[in-house]
Amino acid sequence: MPLRGREVFLGHGLNLGCVVRSVPECGRILGDDFATDTALLQARFIAGNKRLFHQLESAIVRPYFEKIKNGSSARSGSRSTTAFSHPTTPCTARNPI
Repeated sequence: MPLRGREVFLGHGLNLGCVVRSVPECGRILGDDFATDTALLQARFIAGNKRLFHQLESAIVRPYFEKIKNGSSARSGSRSTTAFSHPTTPCTARNPI
């Protein structure tokens, strides 16, 4: 029997996290935790609804990280304390962002 989906990645020693969220839900959680921000930033389309993936990328993820890149707060009043938004987190060799 051929390997499918997740088994292909696991067979190569790659660990995959699996979460199902709507596009608006992804927008609400950005900035809440570093692991989720990183996962959304590094997301790649593998299979499924390509239009939905591009909607997530263009409407939620790209604008959020562009605001951060340009130095403005992506979420005013955010309770986030990630390295992206915390004003006292220095970027050093020991603490890379």
